[in-house]
This record gives sequence, C-alpha cells and structure tokens, in this order.
Amino acid sequence: MAFTLRRTATALGALALVGASAPSTYATIGPQESRTVATAASCYGGAVSYSKPANQPLLYAGTGQWFVTSSNCNDINVKPNTDRYMKVCFGSSASDCQANWKLAKANQWNAIATNVLNGTRYLIWFKSDAASSGQIAD
Repeated sequence: MAFTLRRTATALGALALVGASAPSTYATIGPQESRTVATAASCYGGAVSYSKPANQPLLYAGTGQWFVTSSNCNDINVKPNTDRYMKVCFGSSASDCQANWKLAKANQWNAIATNVLNGTRYLIWFKSDAASSGQIAD
C-alpha cells in the first residue's frame, strides 16, 4: 500500500509543479478510492490479451513460455470473456499449483493469485478444456 500512496502523491505533486490541475476523479472521491483508482489504472493498463485453444488445459505466455509478473500489480488478475475456473501454477508439477480452483467471472477483473512477488514465473491451468480468451494483468 505504501508504494501506491507514494506513487499517487508523486503524480499529484508533479501536476502541481507544472500548474496543472488533478483529474476530477481525485477531486470528487475520498482518499481510499483515490488509491484504488490509481492502482487499478496502472495495473490494468499493462494488461495483455490471451487466447487458449480448446483441448489445452494450460495457458502459457507463448509456446512453452511462462508468464512473469511485473511491478504493475501485486496480484495476478484475469478478465475472461466467459466464466472460467482456473488456478495459478508456479512450477511444472501439479503440486506447484494453487490447491483450489477459482471462479473467474466473465467481463470483470478477478484476482486469482494475491501478493505475488515481482519477477515470479507462472502459468494458468484451466479446469475446462474449452477454448478461452480474455486479458491478464500482473
């Protein structure tokens, strides 16, 4: 949280230095909501699209390539186009995966793994073999 607060304060301070006014969202909502808006904008702004073919349970960043978390988010977030059960795996065996399936609701951001360190390798395991597409922000 402290990082988000500093980043928001720095951005608002920079606006004051150049004589610009803060966006209206900062002026009309309370402090807690301001932090949420600033975090969401930077986290989801780095989202990438994904497309998982049918009959393939694992989602990689590319052919055999792992996703790697960035400094944009503290969590691994997905926004599938349809409801999907999934879990995050941090290694190559089933024991390296989350214990429980998480339901990611369609057309909204879902945190499927929280408090993940920057630079962590991961892939996503889908419960269904059906094709799936959407976005990932990490």
